[in-house]
Amino acid sequence: MHKLLIVDDSELCRKPFRSVGRDESGTTFLEILEADTGEDGLTQFKKHPDIVYAIVDVHLPGITGFTMLERMKAFDPERYNK
Repeated sequence: MHKLLIVDDSELCRKPFRSVGRDESGTTFLEILEADTGEDGLTQFKKHPDIVYAIVDVHLPGITGFTMLERMKAFDPERYNK
């Protein structure tokens, strides 16, 4: 199953995405992973090779969303470019 990574330091902003991976009957077709910092998001990306989508806030504590995306690309450019 593919995974979607949501990276945002706001619980309120992450919450709406939790239902994205379910169809009308409630069946899960896309697992949702969450992180509240860029560092944690990068760790999740490295830990889960089946993350194929990411929604990333630009303004994060620690490393920014842009830096996180640059590091994701450096870690796995093939997956990043999909």
